[in-house]
Amino acid sequence: MFKTLRVSLCLGLGLWLSAPALAGDSPFTRPMTNDSASGGMRFSSGGEVHIAAMIVNVDGRVAVCGFWKEANRVSSASKSLSMMKKGMAVGVIQHGNRTLLRGLTFMNQVSEKDYVVGTRANCKLTRKSWQPSYSNKKLKVRIPRFRSVG
Repeated sequence: MFKTLRVSLCLGLGLWLSAPALAGDSPFTRPMTNDSASGGMRFSSGGEVHIAAMIVNVDGRVAVCGFWKEANRVSSASKSLSMMKKGMAVGVIQHGNRTLLRGLTFMNQVSEKDYVVGTRANCKLTRKSWQPSYSNKKLKVRIPRFRSVG
């Protein structure tokens, strides 16, 4: 009887620990599409960060995918002050006026030559339900507290 109870508890604990993975919350990637939205941030100490983002329907939920690149040589001062990381942390993806996701630190950095359609972008599944009216054409990348480049 105790052996059966131990096995049941172990199986239950294993399923509980793996629940996020089973629910589809695991990281994944998608190739960037040609209708993606773009935005970014400019630093007073020099340089810019360009961000490309798109939304996809994953089992009836909205997933936000994106990547970013440095442009015009971001200064070492901006890098050392973690300005890029702070900017990405407060970044917002909006569809029209509706916020779909806050925080863009999940996005992957790509090189200048890889900042193109078809390059795989990191994705994050949101809790928002997919709406038939959603499209990348109405998508906005916003970085509050930073001058926009998009």
